[in-house]
Amino acid sequence: MPLRNVLSGAAFKTALWSLLAFLMTLFLTGFAVYRMVETAMYDELAEQMVEEVMLFEQIEQEGGKQALITAIGSLESPAAGYYRLLGLFDSDGNHLAGNSQIAPDFIGWQSVTLSALMPAKNGEYYSHVMTLKNSTLVIGRNTQFITSVLNRFQRYMLIAGIAVLISTIVLGYTLSHRVNSKLGRMTNTLDAVARGDMDARLEIGSGNDQIDRASRQINLHLEQLEGLMKSTRNTIQAIAHDVRTPLNRAFLQLQDSLQNPALDEPRQQQLEEAVGELENVSEIFDTVLRISKIAASHNNQNFTVFPIGPFLQDIVDLFEPVAESNAQSLSCSLDSSGSANIQGDKRMLRQMMVNLVENAICHCPKGAHITLAATMSSTKNPGIVVVDDGPGIPLEKTAQVLEPFYRLDASRSSPGSGLGLALVDAIANRHQAQLRLEDNQPGLRVSVIFPALSNSH
Repeated sequence: MPLRNVLSGAAFKTALWSLLAFLMTLFLTGFAVYRMVETAMYDELAEQMVEEVMLFEQIEQEGGKQALITAIGSLESPAAGYYRLLGLFDSDGNHLAGNSQIAPDFIGWQSVTLSALMPAKNGEYYSHVMTLKNSTLVIGRNTQFITSVLNRFQRYMLIAGIAVLISTIVLGYTLSHRVNSKLGRMTNTLDAVARGDMDARLEIGSGNDQIDRASRQINLHLEQLEGLMKSTRNTIQAIAHDVRTPLNRAFLQLQDSLQNPALDEPRQQQLEEAVGELENVSEIFDTVLRISKIAASHNNQNFTVFPIGPFLQDIVDLFEPVAESNAQSLSCSLDSSGSANIQGDKRMLRQMMVNLVENAICHCPKGAHITLAATMSSTKNPGIVVVDDGPGIPLEKTAQVLEPFYRLDASRSSPGSGLGLALVDAIANRHQAQLRLEDNQPGLRVSVIFPALSNSH
């Protein structure tokens, strides 16, 4: 199945839209949670530092500046120096105590990078600077732990987003491929029904999804259609058979009457005309029966593979004298496509070609050129073409002329029954071939495009 069909499927598009909505929700929710966690962790640090500030204020009030310097000095240690920032500076910015070497240039709360004395490393600290009586106190906490937690949270969110992205695309592709496969089988089944295979039915899966339910409903309609077609076909066949019996009886009686030696010439001529009309009626019923049988048959026992070129040349040899007697030319144009093979019932296809050539000879004026040719498409589909430069068929009538009994001559003054192209269409459908009627400017171009043969042929 082509990749573009899967990617353009409704299931895949729905998955992409769902993915987009989820990623937007994940981003907004993750951003909100990120800010909440960050705020909560900084608030907790601030609470700890406020408690220390209150303690240092109490120490200064009770013991003065020297007691405060002693208390700060007692907290200095290699283990705690990196995580805690402490500093005491006089009014001129001179360092009095603590591991903060540089006097800050702000008052209040702020994240800063300061040089610590123990150990001598730079770090990011969330700091609180406040003024005491004649000094400035700096208290801070290293924010590496907060940064590490937030970075880890970002990584987890990114991993979750990528996991959802991959799983959604895979799920969307799988669902779209499954739906497109079902739709493809549905299309093939309906194509088979359109070609006349009334036994074709849609495959019903075990999932009981919407397509399965629709398939069941379509199968019910196909069964009703099959019953209607069978009833119509049986009615036509019954009428044709029942009418042929009295027709044959009347034909035999007229033949016996023609043998009467006492029959005068005017009556003999009338009887001969009546016999001719009965033959035409009998031929119409034969054609109707033949179309009905072709449409109902699915037996490929008589299908063989044969080259197009010799087949077309036989048709030309058969009808060339007829065309010449009508002051027309009939030829066969064969190039490298003439060596191509087609698969089908040769007798049935011969009848198709006879009808097409007879139509061309009958409806083209004297001096017309009729050509039979073999074609090969870019997709390796062999074809047969009958081209003439006669009056042609109006484009808006090309579909109607394939209907049984339809004739361009509304007055029906010209010979024919309107079944010739209907029989051609039935034979083409029986071979799963495409029948195209196109304007040859001037004239008519009839193309019969057959399915490509497999490599085994």
